[in-house]
Amino acid sequence: MDDKVKILVMHENASFLEALSHAVDMNSHLYAVDIKVENTGAQGLEEVQEWEPSVVIVDAHLPDIDGYQVLSQCVNKTVVNVVITSEKN
Repeated sequence: MDDKVKILVMHENASFLEALSHAVDMNSHLYAVDIKVENTGAQGLEEVQEWEPSVVIVDAHLPDIDGYQVLSQCVNKTVVNVVITSEKN
């Protein structure tokens, strides 16, 4: 039985990914976490289907589809823990 929390991140911003990685590393003594990163919504949705993550963190402005479309697809696939991020330049 795998007790790890599976987090799928759909994001292309290196600063965001670095900060998330640091936060996970800082708390690795509390939680067993497995993270996968995809840079497009299409790749991420394939991973949702195959990997069945516990949590999906998605950028609202992916290069191919927006995060809200990803959200609706995840809900249809019974992934209910979705976090949408957005950044202001």
